[in-house]
Amino acid sequence: MHIFRRQSVRPSLVLVLTAIALALFVACGDDEAPESAAVPSAEPAAASPATSAPAFEAASEDDAIAYGGVLVRAHATDPAGFDPVQDSSIAALDLIAPIYSQLVRLDPAAPDGALRPELAEGWEVGADGRSITFHLRQGVQWHDGQPFIADDVVSHFNRVISPPQGLFSSQRAPFLDVVDITAPDAGTVVFQTGNPSAGLLRSFAGGHYMVVSKHVMERETAEDPRGLRSNPEALVGTGPFTFTEYKQGSSFRVDKNPNYWDEGKPYLDGIEFFIMKDSAARFAALATGRVHTTPSGTASLTPTQARQARQDYGEAIDVVEARGPFWMGAAFNVNRSPFDDARVRQALSLAVDREAYLTLVTGGAGGVGMTAGFSPPNTPLGLSTEQLLGLPGYGADREGDVERAKLLLAEAGYPEGFSTAIMVRSDVPVWVNSALFFQDQWRKMGLDVQVDQAEFGASIGRMLQGDYDVRIGGIAFNTTDPDHYLWAHFTTDGPNNLSYATDAEADRLLAAQRVELDPARRRELAHAAETRLLTEVVPAVVGHYAVYLYGVRKEVQGWAPRDFMLYNQSRWDDVWLRAP
Repeated sequence: MHIFRRQSVRPSLVLVLTAIALALFVACGDDEAPESAAVPSAEPAAASPATSAPAFEAASEDDAIAYGGVLVRAHATDPAGFDPVQDSSIAALDLIAPIYSQLVRLDPAAPDGALRPELAEGWEVGADGRSITFHLRQGVQWHDGQPFIADDVVSHFNRVISPPQGLFSSQRAPFLDVVDITAPDAGTVVFQTGNPSAGLLRSFAGGHYMVVSKHVMERETAEDPRGLRSNPEALVGTGPFTFTEYKQGSSFRVDKNPNYWDEGKPYLDGIEFFIMKDSAARFAALATGRVHTTPSGTASLTPTQARQARQDYGEAIDVVEARGPFWMGAAFNVNRSPFDDARVRQALSLAVDREAYLTLVTGGAGGVGMTAGFSPPNTPLGLSTEQLLGLPGYGADREGDVERAKLLLAEAGYPEGFSTAIMVRSDVPVWVNSALFFQDQWRKMGLDVQVDQAEFGASIGRMLQGDYDVRIGGIAFNTTDPDHYLWAHFTTDGPNNLSYATDAEADRLLAAQRVELDPARRRELAHAAETRLLTEVVPAVVGHYAVYLYGVRKEVQGWAPRDFMLYNQSRWDDVWLRAP
């Protein structure tokens, strides 16, 4: 076991890391790593409107905020690293987010509402949509006592957008239109874009965009551009908590920052994360009060555990459902025949019984998923349930969909089907079950389908090399903006286009929505692009959007998981503990 403690003299430390390809998936869910899968609660085939999860048992007027105490959280696995630029998994973000601050962040109580100031006290967007000027908070200090200044912001985002050779920046896509970052003075930063950018401001609020100090970054990366990943003692932020100790395979500890810029916060004395890889052990720790919360995301409660928590521990534990910013399904390699023919991809999408998928793969009502397209359902720029159910393959006419699928296969030259294989990582049951479901559905169409289970690392390597016919995978995102869940992944030259799909009309629509500053018109363009992707281009067949079931003991106040906010609710500065 490696033990790291914050000391006045930095020891030489080396932490065994996974390959850089691990960072490539924005969707990392705790015990499942990148591409975040699913293990929570389901809904019927028609997803109900997306709403914020209800708060836990509300504090009464007599419940004054209490200072002190240590929040104890279960955590499913050791992180691959500690660098916000490289390490996108929730396994890393949950640990380091309390240490850092962002320029702005989403308000957990109103994710689609006004942004919440952090290191930026104010900002202006240029009238032409080509610039954002941030006015920085004065008097902020890094945890090592150095002042926070504009050069820190410039340095950090230059590293995000234009990483040095050897560094993979996992979250650069939303900022690729930025052409210049300047600091007119120590308290001002200006971002310039080549084109109007409708979604850029809210992109800064994504939970991955924690600002790292220039002096720490330069020190830690002097010999290796990836150096920040390996040293937890380099976790020097401006956030509400400071790094204290990391025991590999055991625990991670942060303590209250007495010089936090938000006066009066945090309320807690600290946060202790116990690394517990076994789901049953995590549930037992929650039930007995050893931990206050389950891990975030996929490693929260299983449906069975959620039912038991409600039935047997309802007086002590709240179970809260929150929809995850991640879809999972079958992605086609359009560089391989016959998947280079859109008719084949359309046919295989029509052949899938989506209601049966939810029942058999995600557990139906109270299971681990909900039906959706590529967008988070019923969000401001996403398709509504009504729109989705009107699309081919999503409605009630299963017989008609299957007949149309057979005609398309015949038109493409495969009236008797063909042979193919579905690659899936072997370590996550819901992923394997998803592959088996698609295999069954497509065998009914006459296809000879094999399921090719691969070890996690091997599956990543094959994905990056394009060595697959169909793979089980998906997309996660920081904020509910089409630039994150559509443009980056489905534009021909998109930075994260791993299906290699190309379509001139989809490219046009996705490019147009990026620069459209009128919200209503942008919504129309995003809807048109997604509809075309789901029905004509079909780079993938969406099986489900994830739903997470969080277990939280009732003494935890001031925090509730919210829909699609997985990566944006880990600061813990507003949280306090009520007496049990």
